Amino acid sequence: MIIDVSDILNQGDTSKKFCGNINLDDISFQGDSISFPEPLDISGYIKNTGESLEMYAKITGYMVLPCSRCSLLHKRPIDMPLNLRFKRNGEPIDSEDLDVFVYTNKQIKLDDIALEYILLDLPIKRLCNDECKGICPHCGINLNEHECDCVKEDIDIRMEALRGFFADKDKEV
Repeated sequence: MIIDVSDILNQGDTSKKFCGNINLDDISFQGDSISFPEPLDISGYIKNTGESLEMYAKITGYMVLPCSRCSLLHKRPIDMPLNLRFKRNGEPIDSEDLDVFVYTNKQIKLDDIALEYILLDLPIKRLCNDECKGICPHCGINLNEHECDCVKEDIDIRMEALRGFFADKDKEV
């Protein structure tokens, strides 16, 4: 989505409302394939403060991605605010001001910026639901759909070498 801001650039303390759609391509992020089957809705306004342009917007829609535990694809809703600042390309930007974006030709391009913020908003563990049981590490069955007959031991396989360490519990050291 491209927003033309030429009508508010020459006057300080003016604003402009906008609404539209953002079409994002499918991507691979941290090993997961993420798709955006429908365009995302975005609406808000841009205000000229005299020093920069400030955007206050909201993005809504959904994405489809695999669950971190069971690997099944699920829809994850997107409903997030987007508050950004823009300066014209070539204007000086303070080195401590890392949250300023640059616009060129009196246009703001939102697609890449929106994608960046959506990806930053994702949790580390992307679960289909909070109660997801995942897959059995032995037989690979989805534990949300079926029970398996695998023997479940209380020891982590990485600690197998320490199994006999406390075999003589009653013995004093």
